Formats: sequence, structure tokens, C-alpha cells
Amino acid sequence: MNFVIVGAPLSGKGTMSKKLCTHFNIPHISTGELLRGLTHCQSEELRNYVTDLLKTGGLFPDEFIYAVVENRLKHADCKKGVVLDGFPRTLQQAEWLEKVLKIDKVIYITVSNATVLKRLSTRFVCPNCNLEYDANTYQKNYCEKCKTTLVRRSDDNQETLLKRIKEFHDKTFPILEKYLNEKKLITISNEGAIDIVFNELLEKLK
Repeated sequence: MNFVIVGAPLSGKGTMSKKLCTHFNIPHISTGELLRGLTHCQSEELRNYVTDLLKTGGLFPDEFIYAVVENRLKHADCKKGVVLDGFPRTLQQAEWLEKVLKIDKVIYITVSNATVLKRLSTRFVCPNCNLEYDANTYQKNYCEKCKTTLVRRSDDNQETLLKRIKEFHDKTFPILEKYLNEKKLITISNEGAIDIVFNELLEKLK
């Protein structure tokens, strides 16, 4: 099955996506991770372009995102299904996606702004492999996978986050109506314990 995860920044899209991937044995495709991966590419021009936009919280042009997503979807591990995290964000992107991938279910994760800001204060990331950690549940200051010292993302600040949330509300909500009309939309609140929320989601997917 092919899933799309929709939610504001720090709504828990990444965590929910990874649990879905484990359950269905399909890959997690996060546009955020794909873009952050480009900050280490060989092209200095591309590296600087992506880094600058990530720092300011700006939006990437659609054609750029299409190329990044389509390239990833061509990999062999995507044949049985995928979980798309962070894409599409607009109606135009959703219409483009229909041409390259059949979407079975769209999962909209809701969360309050207060919860989002609280999560911002405890999120750390490995600058080497991009794994995320929550200081509430992980007490070490280095990555468990590659032992690199954890840092805050350059775009992880309240001003940038609130800007990204506003852009989400302005541009992403219209696609929810599209998927609702197509009877593909599932809405779930991610305010509680993740295992309880995930089990609730699995019930709704039946």
C-alpha cells in the first residue's frame, strides 16, 4: 500500500511513518530527510542552495521537489508500497503525484501548537545520519547508531517553526478536502502515547 502522512511540523509524522513502515515492511520517504541529505552532496552550488533554504524555512520550487521524490520512487524497494512523509503539500503537488503513484490512504495527524513548541525544545538530531532523538526518552548526547555528537537543527527555532506551521495551514489544508472527497483521508490526534495512537490508526485502516 502507498500512504501519505500529512501534518504540521513536529506533529509526529516521522515517528508515525516509521511505525507504519515497520508494520507493512515498506520504505519511509521523507522529503525533509531527502533534502537534508543533499546538504552533503558533491555539488557545492546545490549544497549551498539547499542549506540556505533549510535555514530560512523557505519552500523549495515544485519542480525541484518533483525531481527529488521521483528519483527516490524509482528505487526497487518502493515496488511494494511507500510511506510519503512531507509530500504532497499543495493541490498542485497532489495532482502531480497522481501521475506517478497510486495513493491508497492519506493520514492526517493533528496536534496543538503548544505541543509542537514543547517538542521543539527537546528535539536533537545526528548531523551525520540525520536520526532524530527526543531528550525526554534519550539521555545520551551522541547518536546511538554512529556515535556522532547530537545537535539542534539549524532550522529548529521557534520563529522558523511558526512560519512553517503557517505555510502548512495556508497551503496544505486544501489537499485534505481533495482526499476526503476521494474517501482516502484518515484523521488521528497524536497527543497521547505513540503506541496507543498507532494502534488506533491501525484500527482505522481496517
